[in-house]
Amino acid sequence: MQVGSVNVTAGSVFQLLVSVGGVVQNPGTDFTVAGSTLTFTTAPGTGLDFFGILMGQPLNTGTPSDGTVTTAKLADDIAASAGGGSDHVFFLNDKTVTTNYSIPSTKNAGTFGPCTVNAGVTVTVPSGSTWTIV
Repeated sequence: MQVGSVNVTAGSVFQLLVSVGGVVQNPGTDFTVAGSTLTFTTAPGTGLDFFGILMGQPLNTGTPSDGTVTTAKLADDIAASAGGGSDHVFFLNDKTVTTNYSIPSTKNAGTFGPCTVNAGVTVTVPSGSTWTIV
């Protein structure tokens, strides 16, 4: 592969968008790449139009390590659940409120009890909202 007569390399086959005869090719299936060499699994037919786009290096984010994602990084409407295997039938919460908390005026809250609110700690439930302890 060359751009302006200079060899270019792709770090991954998934950095390439390749079209042959107006059909986008599947990376890793219809073609592979090694360094600056693109190899088709099946030779394209004679006379077909061809274009390729080399995109930026992919950024693999991976899976965060246990204990590294805080609730501040999660959407405010997420619900924690657990269970065996792929079951997600149990919603878990702590038994003690240890810091002041205000339920947003656009939300309701639910807690599985019993639940203790520590001395000096306030849970604010605005007008129109509900906190239900089951």
